Amino acid sequence: MHRPLKRDRGKPQSGLTTRQREVVKLLAQGLHSEKIAEMLGISKKTVEIHRQNILSRANCRSTSELVRYAIRNGIIVA
Repeated sequence: MHRPLKRDRGKPQSGLTTRQREVVKLLAQGLHSEKIAEMLGISKKTVEIHRQNILSRANCRSTSELVRYAIRNGIIVA
């Protein structure tokens, strides 16, 4: 029988943080890093770091792959 590790409990299904999920939603809307940064009150560089971390965690190479990942994992609804 498989039991989740304690650190996995309560973790978002997609494996992304709440902030990363916000960034994914905005990227899927076609917004650029500068606009996302303005909307979230963070720097453009922080958005770009989030984007790279998201791509890595999701094992995606492009924004279009990331959008498909987000749809499959219920982060966004198509």
